[in-house]
Amino acid sequence: MGAPAAQVLAERGHAVTLLDRYGVPNLQGGSGFGLRSFRLSHHDRADVRLALRALELYLDLERRTGRTLYTRRGILHIGTVVEPMSRAFAAENVPYRDLDGREARSIFPEFRPRPGQPVMFQPDGGVNHCVDLLLACCELATRRGAEVSPRERVIALTPLAAGGVRVFTDRRRIDADVAVLAIGPWTNELLAPIGLQLPLEPGLAQVSYFRGAFGDDTDRPSLMERTGVSEDALYGLITPGIGYKVGFATVDRTRFFADLRARPLDMALEQALVRRVRRDFPGFHTGPLQTECGVVTLTPDDRFVIDRRGDVVIGAGCMGHAFKMAPAIGEALADLAEGRRLGSDFERFRSDRPSLTGDVARSDRLAVEV
Repeated sequence: MGAPAAQVLAERGHAVTLLDRYGVPNLQGGSGFGLRSFRLSHHDRADVRLALRALELYLDLERRTGRTLYTRRGILHIGTVVEPMSRAFAAENVPYRDLDGREARSIFPEFRPRPGQPVMFQPDGGVNHCVDLLLACCELATRRGAEVSPRERVIALTPLAAGGVRVFTDRRRIDADVAVLAIGPWTNELLAPIGLQLPLEPGLAQVSYFRGAFGDDTDRPSLMERTGVSEDALYGLITPGIGYKVGFATVDRTRFFADLRARPLDMALEQALVRRVRRDFPGFHTGPLQTECGVVTLTPDDRFVIDRRGDVVIGAGCMGHAFKMAPAIGEALADLAEGRRLGSDFERFRSDRPSLTGDVARSDRLAVEV
């Protein structure tokens, strides 16, 4: 969220300093891996609208930088996710079509649909190129005079009596009119001086790579499958040169340690994923080729935090699917930094909403919409 916010603010004529404790890009947060799934499909119509705005901005950034940031491959929705997402699509005039088993296999030959299983195809799904988006935003920001400082850690910030914020890093002190915090699981480390602590729950999401008859050069759609309440949802996407990436749409918050560089793998979870893939996608006959973990930051109500408190703007709670929205969220954070009011679709992301202040119990492994 931070790099797009810096880009927008710099292009609006502001003096911007972009700091990142691990560098741009890196694998410690949620945006350093090569590809992430993109989709317009959500249960909530407001999320569909946010994704549509993000897609507009991805295409504009591609035009202005010459980088590939979005690859359109479509997305296949399977099972109980079909009905609510198709309703949201219809309400927002987004095209989609329902498929029978034969049509589903023609689009995704490795898939074996179950009798009566709902399947829907939306053509605008695909993948985002994470590293290239971050680099594109930094490139555009620096063109307009922004300073991009990788591997500089913010130690603390404090509001100034006369207005503005003083930021202390491991190198220097910076006085600014506004500080924008988009630092994932480390957000609460810097919020204490403004009297705010958010109920953020960082965890690890694990994925594995498989290969089928298509080899490395794949033209498969992205994937979201939920077959019932007793089984975890699956998601998947192409990763040319490696294989097809598949993961359970769950987050394990018991194995996240903020300063641990290596992310521990859950081999029992890997084997459970292999069994599920063998059953529902038997065409993926090779794998897992490799398994990896990324960081996801949850909130109790499964929504982002996009808000301003005093002279501090907060973008937090990535929920596993924030990257597809990143340009639109960055735009919203820039609006907040300039003192603008956001539209009604952003009210649900306020930091003082009741669903963030209540006592919401969670299990150790938490389902999220990825």
